[in-house]
Amino acid sequence: MGRRHAALFAVAVIVLAGCSGSDDSAPGADRATTTIVDSTLPAPAEGFLHQTIVDDLSGLWVVVEVGGEAVDAASLGAYWDIRGSATSIAITGNDGCNQFGLEGAGGARVVFLVDGRLDASSVWSNSMGCSWDTIRVFPTTGSAFFLDAIGDELVVDPISEFDSSARFERVDEPPENLVAREVRAEATRRQAELEAAEEQAALERAEEQRVAAREWLQRELPFARERWAGRNFTDYVLTFEVVADRPHPSFPDGTPPSGMWQIDVTDGLASGPWGASELGDAVDDWFDFIEAEMTNRFITVDFHPDLGYPRFIASRPLDVVAGSPDDLPDWTISNVEVGAPRDPGSDAPEPGLVRLDDLEPLETGFWDPIEVDGENEAFLDSVYWTVTHDSATGLVSIGGFDGCNAWGTVSASGSSESPRLVEGMLSDVSWAGDGADCGDADGLLTSYPIEGSEFWYEPVTDRLVITPTTGGVSLGFRRLDELPVWTGDD
Repeated sequence: MGRRHAALFAVAVIVLAGCSGSDDSAPGADRATTTIVDSTLPAPAEGFLHQTIVDDLSGLWVVVEVGGEAVDAASLGAYWDIRGSATSIAITGNDGCNQFGLEGAGGARVVFLVDGRLDASSVWSNSMGCSWDTIRVFPTTGSAFFLDAIGDELVVDPISEFDSSARFERVDEPPENLVAREVRAEATRRQAELEAAEEQAALERAEEQRVAAREWLQRELPFARERWAGRNFTDYVLTFEVVADRPHPSFPDGTPPSGMWQIDVTDGLASGPWGASELGDAVDDWFDFIEAEMTNRFITVDFHPDLGYPRFIASRPLDVVAGSPDDLPDWTISNVEVGAPRDPGSDAPEPGLVRLDDLEPLETGFWDPIEVDGENEAFLDSVYWTVTHDSATGLVSIGGFDGCNAWGTVSASGSSESPRLVEGMLSDVSWAGDGADCGDADGLLTSYPIEGSEFWYEPVTDRLVITPTTGGVSLGFRRLDELPVWTGDD
């Protein structure tokens, strides 16, 4: 289309440098009606049709060619916005610097197409001064509109001031104006400077906090050691909670990221799994850890005011920015208590367990078997025990699912009442279950309560040990939040 128009019209010089202030030569600057350009309307190129109504013209358009020569209006942010229906048309846009719009008689912003041409009209424009090039392509009285069959290309002939035509391409959104680009670039630069300043300030605050924490520890650690040493505690129970977002490499093997621990310390030494860890398993070990790590990591500590032992420890990497999303400790030790040593009794399965003469602390709940004779053991997900106890009568009811059969305790003497807990041991107990034969399938729990079974409980970790059971084995359980569902797929 552009080449055909080039044969009919002289090429227009439409890229004007340095638009500044008002331009009396700009179309519509004085809002006078422009005289119709005397030109012969060329026959549309193949696939283009002369439009006598506006409906299909509506949309955003960027000029790509004037008088047969290519122009880059999009880079300037120049565009037309055509709206309307039937023969009513409104055109606004941007020439790369100023907003403009079509104006009809009496200042109306809607002009009519008469026989497919713009009726008497003028163009209004802002008068902002710009230091860059603009593209002054405007509609004018007598402009005709030609649309290709797809509706993505538009030819307007003639355009204001030039005895020529312009070809446009449809776009989905207005190209960004140079003003907007400069504003955005400046805003981006300022935001980057602000973020850099804030990051630097955060780094400085973090360093100040680390230095203050380290200096405080250097002052307070010797006094805390003295307070602890002055108590001469060699035998005690150390209870603490670990909170971490992931298992720490220095934690004992198989230790979950978070949980409660209770350690028996005798003669200043403990035999639990924390002994080989980075932290250690006695108060003196914790002092040594703090002293060794205070220059390598960001360690925050709270010491007991009287006894001196650390009540809280948090460990962070040194390069974490304070207040950032990453400003989380790798792990914390909290809820620390030092108690009197326990006498677990010679018959306790392991230190730290207390025999229950009353099952009230267990409440009514479901228990997941996890250990056999103190060793971890994997059972089917559907295996569980449930324990119900009436503290007023001493009656105990135990049941569950062994992975193959449901079962429950009954009175060994044939009494209609359940077995009882007498001096901490089950009495008058037997059990009965369904008769399905699952053979030696893996994951079954085929040990059950027997006469003399005892209940041992660790309240800190909410762990239950029942011993002995069928076969003379000891079973360890952890509490379940809800009853497991057997799907038949185990």
